[in-house]
Amino acid sequence: MKIYISGAITGTTDYEKRFGDAAKKIRENGHEAVNPVDLHAILDPATTTWAQYMSAATGLLYACDAALFLPGWQLSKGAMKERHAARNGGLLIFDDPEDLPRSI
Repeated sequence: MKIYISGAITGTTDYEKRFGDAAKKIRENGHEAVNPVDLHAILDPATTTWAQYMSAATGLLYACDAALFLPGWQLSKGAMKERHAARNGGLLIFDDPEDLPRSI
């Protein structure tokens, strides 16, 4: 299963670690982690607007089967939009990495 990671990025300093830890947990459970932080490798944060970044991230979300929302996601405008998109797209939604199923 492909699992998208969502949570607060803007205004936080530890997002790379939080998202990286979540990706590791997803992989440990036998799934594919889709980490929007990896978009920084192709979209320069200095020249990419928030709307452009969210457009690319939403495309990644729609390519997934599920989404994992990290603690504090409710404080993020982007994560709120991703939650709405995940629900509308019929994705499985997880709010705790400990709730992730093991892949068979």
